[in-house]
Amino acid sequence: MNTSSWGEAAARVILGVTIFFTTSVASAATVTIVADNTTPGNYNNNLGDLGAPSGNLPWFPPPNTFTGAQDEVFVTEPDLSAASPSLGDWLNDPANLNSNWSAPMAIPQFWTVNDEVAVIYAFDAGPGLRDITANFDLIDNGIHLWVDGIWKFGARDPEGRSWTNIALGSVDAGTHYVQILLEDSGGATRYINPEITATVVPIPAAIWLFGSGLLGLFGIFRKKKAA
Repeated sequence: MNTSSWGEAAARVILGVTIFFTTSVASAATVTIVADNTTPGNYNNNLGDLGAPSGNLPWFPPPNTFTGAQDEVFVTEPDLSAASPSLGDWLNDPANLNSNWSAPMAIPQFWTVNDEVAVIYAFDAGPGLRDITANFDLIDNGIHLWVDGIWKFGARDPEGRSWTNIALGSVDAGTHYVQILLEDSGGATRYINPEITATVVPIPAAIWLFGSGLLGLFGIFRKKKAA
């Protein structure tokens, strides 16, 4: 086989492998960050009632007053100053938690009525994740969510309800954290079937450029052969 024929054959093989690799990796894949209550997370049930005695409205109303609208979605981040001794620097430095936090554990569906609790889920984003989405079958009464300390969503309902299709944004490669505060203002507490999923970020553009370069190389060999 002459040099031109060998070069063309090699380009065909490498190009075929590259197209297979890039197509496989670039295909959107859904990953599960939190599957249900059994997914381990750090748990803090030492916050007490952040609404006592008069309530830190609108986020933490006094017990059984049900202040606020049904299906209320908040537009401002909650004031957690009353809980700072218990929470510590959980939003800015979740890898170094104080003694009020448990080691990773399954998260209970119920906790003390009228109290608040907090949860942290750590996850590896691989090459990066986009379209992070949270769904909860039942929250009673309220929930706030952060990703890496950035507040993304807050809502409550006096009777408890499901909250679905909550958009939490995207993250780059590396370790990241979903931080959750659960609020109760009387009657019952419920945190049922949490689910957080995401889509793997497509293959980096550099790989596509490599594939394009092989296409160009293949074209050069064909031109040389034709000449």
